[in-house]
Amino acid sequence: MYNNSFEPTQTPTPMPGQTPMPNPAPAPNPYQPNPAGMPINPTGTAPQKKSKAPLIIILIVAAILIIGGIVAAIILMNNSGKADDSKDKTADTSKETKKTSDDGDDGDETDPVRDPSEKLSLTLDGLTIEPKEKYGDYIRSLSKITDLYERDSSFNYKKLTDINAHLAKTYTFDMDSDKGDTLPSAYIIKDLDDYDASYTVVYGVYVGSGDDDNVKKYDDLSSYAAFWCGEHNEKISVNGHEFTCGKSKGEDVKKAWKTAKESHGNYWVQIGNYRVDFMFSSEEDGGALEEIMFEYSEVL
Repeated sequence: MYNNSFEPTQTPTPMPGQTPMPNPAPAPNPYQPNPAGMPINPTGTAPQKKSKAPLIIILIVAAILIIGGIVAAIILMNNSGKADDSKDKTADTSKETKKTSDDGDDGDETDPVRDPSEKLSLTLDGLTIEPKEKYGDYIRSLSKITDLYERDSSFNYKKLTDINAHLAKTYTFDMDSDKGDTLPSAYIIKDLDDYDASYTVVYGVYVGSGDDDNVKKYDDLSSYAAFWCGEHNEKISVNGHEFTCGKSKGEDVKKAWKTAKESHGNYWVQIGNYRVDFMFSSEEDGGALEEIMFEYSEVL
């Protein structure tokens, strides 16, 4: 602490008979405070100034120690916070993993391995049919349970009575489709007099190299079939899942098969060696079921 007195330091009066000092020291600055406890110069000579270097060094060292302590404390706090955060995140991840496992959701949207031996069963508006890979097998099978019809260029239906003669015809593949033969087809018509009735059509499909294998009998052609909905809310059953023409939606297919794939508002599923496509009207029309197609498609 410093003495706040601004009294100037006085030079003592010489003793009587004593020879005065030849060069008395000048009076100190009256505005310079006198440190408490510091003796006034008894000889009248100027006091020596005390060096401030040790004090400065001590202050610097203290400042370094204080700053170092603060930095160390901050580092320790940050590291502690990160460790806690890491622990919390690890714990949260573990909980989420356990929750997913407990819920039974495998999180895998890919198709499971499909069984080629699985059978496709179809009931189309009351008629149960067995899908076939070859057009000839399809026609022979269907002719045993219902009438089949051919359609001419004027869209008139003619009953198919001679199955063997029909299947003995040949189809010639040509790169120029305008000159190629017309592929065969056979129709199942529930009611020829009802324009709004549903119908099923089986198509012959050419599959070949197009060179030395460009001519095939109808009997040997591949095939696919399609069921077209009428206006009477017909019922369709696919492996036990029932759908209604004009009413069923895409989400009904997804509910029936978790592996159903969506494409432009339509859905398809693979059942055994067959691909089944469910076709819907546009969203503006309500997105209702209009058609089901099924074709042979081997599982890879």
